Amino acid sequence: MADPSRPRLKAAARDHAQRLVASGTLPSDTVIGRWWKDETVEIDVLGLTGDRPVLVGECRWQAKPQH
Repeated sequence: MADPSRPRLKAAARDHAQRLVASGTLPSDTVIGRWWKDETVEIDVLGLTGDRPVLVGECRWQAKPQH
C-alpha cells in the first residue's frame, strides 16, 4: 500500500534544497526539481547548474529507526 505522506516528504526535500540555494550553500543558478524516465528510474530531488548535477537525492521513510 502506498504511503499517502510520501509526496509531502518529497516536496519537503525539494523545498529544503531550494533553501540551500537561497542560503548560498548551493550555487545561486541551481534549478531544483525531480527527474524520471519511463517509470523505471526516479530521482526525487535533483539540482542542476546548467547541465551539471550539483545535488541528487532519494527520499526514504521508515516507521522505525534502524539500529
